[in-house]
Amino acid sequence: MQIEQELTSEFIARSQDYLQVIELDLLELEKGDFDVIHEIMRCVLSIRAQAELLSIESITNRIIQLQKSLRQIRDHHINMDLELITLLFKAFDLFSLQIEKLNNTHGLIESEIRQFDLEANPVFQTLESYVALMINPIQRFSEIESIFPLKSGADLAASDYGKKVEVFIEGQDILIPKVILRRLPRLLTHLLNNAIAHGIESPEIRIAKGKPAFGKIILKAFYKENNAIISFADDGAGINIERVKNKAVSKGLLDPKTAFSLSVNEVFEFLFHPDFSTKDVRDMRAGTGYGLDIVRTEIKEIGGVIDVQSKIDQGTTFTMRYSQKIY
Repeated sequence: MQIEQELTSEFIARSQDYLQVIELDLLELEKGDFDVIHEIMRCVLSIRAQAELLSIESITNRIIQLQKSLRQIRDHHINMDLELITLLFKAFDLFSLQIEKLNNTHGLIESEIRQFDLEANPVFQTLESYVALMINPIQRFSEIESIFPLKSGADLAASDYGKKVEVFIEGQDILIPKVILRRLPRLLTHLLNNAIAHGIESPEIRIAKGKPAFGKIILKAFYKENNAIISFADDGAGINIERVKNKAVSKGLLDPKTAFSLSVNEVFEFLFHPDFSTKDVRDMRAGTGYGLDIVRTEIKEIGGVIDVQSKIDQGTTFTMRYSQKIY
């Protein structure tokens, strides 16, 4: 038993040394030095060899997952964007934590392994899905659920605001260029937080309006005239036109004398102005309320446009149109 504990302690110490090297390499990888991927893989291989020697199955299995993703990154010379770097940091942080736990127990018991897997699996699965997305030029829209947990994110945001929401995803079988799918997590995070913070009403208000207690969010992909179209809709309170006008006037963006003559679409354009907000106080999730300039900028960068339609008490729909063929 004493020998086993000593071997485990030695394994932990060596693994932590390798993980420190990996952390530094990830920082270099983030800066654009792709060659360090080879050193990262050598470190991971060394940890695996020692884990197999000690028959630490939980560690070995996790390493196999990491090796698969790293091998694909190396072989396909995948571009290291912010999302991928972030996922790699998260994956190795969790892996490091898993190894540290060995120090306390000289081996993880089954219940600890199950609990750790519940926390770690989503990160490693997202990493695998994202790497696969980077390799293939097109993906089914259903992959969005792998790289962006929309439903669980909605549940979390709704609980923060004391609201209830259901999320529906339509058009899962539609094939979409990966350049679009890769950008969606950032866009959807902003749209989701805004919908729940400012669009979806509380259960009490919804019931008083004759609506179901649960708000509804629908994310849909479809194609029209060879354009990729993705819509994000909620059945909330809708956008108050007069409130938008008043805020635009107070910001000095609109002459009050001409406010009455603006069309609905012209009023909605103010929503995309930098720092525009219909919310007097910023909150922890929705940032600047309906300030959607970041979303528009992201979409423009890959040749897309976004527009908005809204009706009071019926909800709001943001439609993203991309001038790229859907297959």
